[in-house]
Amino acid sequence: MTALEGRFHDGVTAAEHRVAVTIVEDGLEIAGAGARAFWRKQDVVVVDKSGDVWRLSSSETPDARLAIEKSKAAETALRDGGILDPRRDAIRGLWLAGGLLALSASLAFIVFVAIPLGAEPLARATPRDVEEQLGENLARQVNVFMRPCEKTAPADAAIMPLLNDLEAAGDPGFTIMLTFVQEDTPNALAVAGGQIMVTSGLLETLESPDELAAVIAHEIGHVKSRDGMIALYRNAGLGILLELITGGSGVAQQIVMVGGQLTELSYTRAQEARADRVAIAIMGDAGLDPAALARAFERLKGYKRGDGDEPRVPKQMRDMHVPEWLQSHPDIDNRIVRARAAQRPARAIAMSPEDWATVRAACKAK
Repeated sequence: MTALEGRFHDGVTAAEHRVAVTIVEDGLEIAGAGARAFWRKQDVVVVDKSGDVWRLSSSETPDARLAIEKSKAAETALRDGGILDPRRDAIRGLWLAGGLLALSASLAFIVFVAIPLGAEPLARATPRDVEEQLGENLARQVNVFMRPCEKTAPADAAIMPLLNDLEAAGDPGFTIMLTFVQEDTPNALAVAGGQIMVTSGLLETLESPDELAAVIAHEIGHVKSRDGMIALYRNAGLGILLELITGGSGVAQQIVMVGGQLTELSYTRAQEARADRVAIAIMGDAGLDPAALARAFERLKGYKRGDGDEPRVPKQMRDMHVPEWLQSHPDIDNRIVRARAAQRPARAIAMSPEDWATVRAACKAK
């Protein structure tokens, strides 16, 4: 048996104990005034071997520490006793690397496969009152980037009958809350829970209340299908990954969630097509011409292209995802054709010319 001197912390108290460390066949016997422990050889871990001491611990008492000053005699004793064993360190390193690789693979599967696949069922299982609360919170945060227009009470009153008609025809399952926001790019987006935002640029670009009704009906289609909630779940995995990277501050999740709603995080073609179908049905049931959706697409497509070859959409908007109708999307022409094919005589008007003028001026009040 070989005995060495050491300093021992039991991991329970702050006291340091001067101890004698005896290397026996199956481990380390640690004994001193007020301290006694036995560490099995297979449990001993070299925590740190830099500097002038070896710092050891035990996997059974991971908070405990044993410091042994370096010397040739101590190194020989620890190696002969199997405590300093390069082969065991290499095997432990391989196990650690393998475990990290397995953890990374599992995390990647959860983030990029399991969560996206489960996004739609999770969204549909989410209580509607929970989604409404999330939507209100997200809308407030999105409004930091897209400021609500001021003094919109006249426009809010003018558009309310149309919203009521579209909501009754669409039965989205949520009360639609529409906010006019100050943003030059013509756009509309629906966040979770029935919150819809319409930009000042959209009001200036569209030329009839029927076109605005069609765009809102499209967004109601996203609300009804709970696409905003699906986007939240789909991108929650990215937030989890960023939280691990940033140390769990909560900021990463907020950035992903708000950014996901603000840019709509690439609604799929299937989701856009479904929202188009819902919009066409809503327009027809409300007594309006569904082909107004085609005309709205054409207005927005015209804005996208401008008079020349360069898009008129600001660069920061071109670099991020915007609703599919603002993209040079290969499917946009087919969507226009499908919407135009649904044309039928209107049985009602979206709103009076006077109300339309009031709505278009929603963001111009001083």
